[in-house]
Amino acid sequence: MKLPMIAPPDVAEFLSDLMICETPLERIYEVTGPRAYSSSDITKVFEDVLNRNVTLQQVLPEEWESTLVQAGFSKDGAKKILYL
Repeated sequence: MKLPMIAPPDVAEFLSDLMICETPLERIYEVTGPRAYSSSDITKVFEDVLNRNVTLQQVLPEEWESTLVQAGFSKDGAKKILYL
């Protein structure tokens, strides 16, 4: 499965332009990046940037919080990430 991705600064730029628009447009916007990526695509990017092999590993939803804590997030920070 491929999902569209967009950089947070691009979202911020889009929203700031929209907020200062002189003619407000009441509509729904779908903001996406230039292409969709699979998990394998992201793994390849990490391998290229890190110049080493990277293994893709599935983390089940019930393991997300503990995995984030093991990665260095506070328990409260991990919970907030899960709400996104």
